Formats: sequence, C-alpha cells, structure tokens
Amino acid sequence: MARITYRHLGRDELLEASRLFQRSFNHLRRKNNRPTFDEKITEVSPFFDHKYKTDRDGYWGAFENGRMIGFGHAIMRGKQWYLANLFVAPGSQVKGVGNELLKRCLRYGKDKADSYSLCTFSYNEVSLALYSSFGIMPLYPIFVMYRKINKNFRVRPTGLKVVEDNSNKSILRINRLEKKIRGYSRLIDLRYYARSPHAKILNFYKNSRWVGYSAVIRNSHIMPAGSPYPKYLPDILTESIRECIGAKPKEIEINVGANNAALFQRLKSHGFKISEMTVFLSTKPYSDLSRYAPASLAMY
Repeated sequence: MARITYRHLGRDELLEASRLFQRSFNHLRRKNNRPTFDEKITEVSPFFDHKYKTDRDGYWGAFENGRMIGFGHAIMRGKQWYLANLFVAPGSQVKGVGNELLKRCLRYGKDKADSYSLCTFSYNEVSLALYSSFGIMPLYPIFVMYRKINKNFRVRPTGLKVVEDNSNKSILRINRLEKKIRGYSRLIDLRYYARSPHAKILNFYKNSRWVGYSAVIRNSHIMPAGSPYPKYLPDILTESIRECIGAKPKEIEINVGANNAALFQRLKSHGFKISEMTVFLSTKPYSDLSRYAPASLAMY
C-alpha cells in the first residue's frame, strides 16, 4: 500500500490543485443531483493565485505515488482563520486524507487566530461531520440566490446615488465598515478587488450620506455588500443588480444570510431564486448578516 505524504504546495502546483478541485466538486455534485462545472481549466484563476500569494503557508497538498490526491488551504485575515478550500480526489476519500489536511491547515492559525471558520454545502454531510469533530460547528445557513437575465428584465431605481470608486480612500472606508459588520477587516482583499479588471467597487449615498458599498465581479456576481444601516442593504443590492444589467450578463448571483428576511424578500421580488443552501461553521459567531451579504464560500 502506497504511503500518503503531505507538504506545502508550490506555486507551480496550483493548476493541478484547481483541476483536483473540479473533479472533487463535480463528484459531490453528481452524487447529490446538482449541476456540475465542466468548463476545462487551463489556467489558475487570478483570485486563487492572489490567496496563494497572501497565504502560501496555509496551502497543503496530499500525495500518493507522486500524484496529488487532496489539497486544502486556509487564509488569515487579522485574527480570522478561514478554510477557503478542502477537497479530496474521488477514490481517495476513505483514507483519512481530509482529516490530515485539515489538521495541517489548522496549524496555520495556531497562536494567531481567535476564530476558525468556513462555509460548505448543506448536503455535504461528510464534511459537516469532519469540521464539527474539530469544534467548528454549524451556526447558520446562507442562501446562494440567482436570476437568469433576459433583455426584458428591468429593476426600478431606489433613489440611492451610485458611485464607482476603486480609490484607496474608498477601500479604507469599506475596510473600517467590514470590521464592524463582518467582524474582521481584510484590506488586502479589498485592494485586490480594486486592482482587478474584472471587479468594480460601488459606493452608495442617500443624499450626501454614505450608506454602504458592494463589489461587483465580472458583472454577474455581487459579493460582498454591506451597509452601516440594515434598512439600506436591500436597496444597495437592488442598485447593484441595476449596474449588472447594463453589461447584459447571462445571470446574476448573490449570497444572502437566511435570517435576512428583508433582503430575501427583495431579491425574490426581483425574480431571484435559491440555487444552493450553504452552511457557515465557526468556533464562535461573528458578522451581522442584517448589514452584510457574504462574498463567497471561499472568502465569506
């Protein structure tokens, strides 16, 4: 029986890790009668590469006979440890690989983190059991909501003024807000969004008062979004949708805390549906989902 070894991943192994992610992701999706992601991966995504640059010591791979059979990576944002990905290749999922990778990823937060968190799919029972065994417990669900866009789709304006602003001043203000409503700041990621040709930072004003922000990725993903005031978050998402429509995307996707009834109802009124229910797990609660719409499973 071949011995399984574990080590940090090199930059040149990220493409292999990306393809392993796709195989494992699709295997899980097929088991649960979910749509798969079948586009051929020919390069490392810029955001995946960004997280490697900021947290390369949080990247671990599992190898058997020289072949990668699993990988996991954790990131640190302040004192927030967050598991961005952990996947094991089909056929290697009963060898304790996930358990060993998680142990190594957890080391990245040792003596630095005051919380350990992640998101996963609600139907991923094996992973839910694994994380819970390490004290990372399910706290609340998050809906992934989407709407297919056709040429007749229109959304009425809310009265908020929308200003695209990727400046450092804008990013610093958003970072201060995220520390309050998200629980932790992440200036390095906001600056990545601001530099990316695929993202734009939107700021929202009620008259002259700043009431929040959103990040729009590839004109089809609104993630994250936040406001100091819960009542403005539905309007911020509505105006973000209006900004996306102009680029004529095929669909728009947003993550919504399941306990945010006002935001859920607003999106439902715009024709959005739930495509997935994910679960946020943590060693302690944080973030105010009445004022925050999460970025993604891999970032929260």
